[in-house]
Amino acid sequence: MDHSLKEILWRQFGGSIDMLKNAIEFCPESLWDTEQQFGYNAFHCAFFLDYYLTLDPRGFTPPAPFSLSEFEDRMPERVYTKKEVLTYLEFCREKCRNLIATMTDEIYRSNWENESGTMRYNVVEILLYNMRHVQHHAAQLNLLLRQNIDNAPKWVREAKKQTLLISIMNILLVYSHPSKKSYTFQVLEHLKSKISKQNWNLEISDLYDMNFQSDMSKEEYEREGFAKTELPISNDVLDEHDKIEKADCIIFLYPVWWSDCPAKLKGWFDRVYSVGYAYGQNDTSQKMKIIPFGLVICTAGHPNEFLSEINMAQSMETIMLEDRLGKRFENKEMLILGGTLELEKVMEYHMKQIEEVVQKIKDYFG
Repeated sequence: MDHSLKEILWRQFGGSIDMLKNAIEFCPESLWDTEQQFGYNAFHCAFFLDYYLTLDPRGFTPPAPFSLSEFEDRMPERVYTKKEVLTYLEFCREKCRNLIATMTDEIYRSNWENESGTMRYNVVEILLYNMRHVQHHAAQLNLLLRQNIDNAPKWVREAKKQTLLISIMNILLVYSHPSKKSYTFQVLEHLKSKISKQNWNLEISDLYDMNFQSDMSKEEYEREGFAKTELPISNDVLDEHDKIEKADCIIFLYPVWWSDCPAKLKGWFDRVYSVGYAYGQNDTSQKMKIIPFGLVICTAGHPNEFLSEINMAQSMETIMLEDRLGKRFENKEMLILGGTLELEKVMEYHMKQIEEVVQKIKDYFG
């Protein structure tokens, strides 16, 4: 979903939630629990705001202390306090903001359906339905305020925090190792777990798992060797180009084998960095975008001190950062997780380093 459309949707949906919040805050305690049910209607609106924001509503449960009374055709066990409802509303506001900000094309095209099957909408349509419901009750509560105290909050044009204020990043992780028994795979799993805690979209090119063809064919060499950009590019390479164009950050993760990356990853650069795309561009070719941040992570048997002593670390950094990433990346770093021949001595430190680089990415993108 286009980011500008997300911003528009959030500004108006957030504005509706802010109008509801203002009405609740404006309500005097003497009006909260009366036969006009100001407090109940405020809770009712927050409850269904939460429910309609749940992509899979089957098994939906509101946070404590709220119950499922709205589904059971009865009043709640007690009148919830203004503070409790406002806390719930803030929870829902963040839930709404996160849903819109992290909405992928897959979610955008999916449907929302309640458990009984009586309501079925596209996800964007249920958001609009939800916003209308919030605005309806905001108007209802404002009417009660005017009828009872002859005063009410002003109209809210858009969300008080106008932008989504979430760094929604697309991360491409190019992973190259054949075995799930490897230490590199453990690093991958730890890295994935840390990234999953952020509001980031993660896509993984697992080169062995996807059986990526690392050898350049004769036809591809005809195109690459003689810069014949009019010749077609293989579909698997175009798929990688699409991933690159979506990425804000690309991470390369691999083991060091004979002072370099595995052949699979070397072949990825050979084929994916095609002429007219990664270099040798002309007026008719699609130029590779400049990636804001590139991170190279590799595991190595020898400790970092030894690799630096024999200038191997410097050599690997030069090849990966200056040649393969080069000017195609605005910022680039390399993390060598050395010393794996004595894994028990370095594993804890390595996992901490992974957490630190994830934080560095987060800090870089603000």
